[in-house]
Amino acid sequence: MTSFTHETMTEAPIETVFEWHERRGAFHRLTPPWELVLEKRADPEIPAVGSERIMKFVMGPAKMTWHAKHTMYDPPHAFGETMLKGPFWKWDHEHLFEEKDGVTTVTDQVDYKVPFGFLGEIVDRVLGGRLVTERIDRMFKAREIRLQRDMDRHQKFRSEARK
Repeated sequence: MTSFTHETMTEAPIETVFEWHERRGAFHRLTPPWELVLEKRADPEIPAVGSERIMKFVMGPAKMTWHAKHTMYDPPHAFGETMLKGPFWKWDHEHLFEEKDGVTTVTDQVDYKVPFGFLGEIVDRVLGGRLVTERIDRMFKAREIRLQRDMDRHQKFRSEARK
């Protein structure tokens, strides 16, 4: 099993950052433009415990399904999901929110196991862990940029009336 951690910091209040993640469309905002993802189904109460999301996406020449179920929901501090079906043998993702000195840190903690068992682990090790880790790292860096820009914009216009 491999663990991956990514931290994103923003000067928005923890409640604002957490509520942004709860909004419909947040998943699409966080999906990098180079990832071809089509949401097939998303329960309206996402990210509440038990809610599910099913997506279709492209990985290399293959089209795959990703079926995730939310397993943890503790606003405004955390939510998490586990993959029920998808390209990994295991994928657990926790989103942890912490505010300190006016800065909110979002920590994405992912524990995953590559597919194809021992063979998959060998291939990943031979490539220095690059096959999966670099793709995940690139994705989370893009998510960090999107979240920071959106939070900056929200902060800039928070006192403006909504139309």
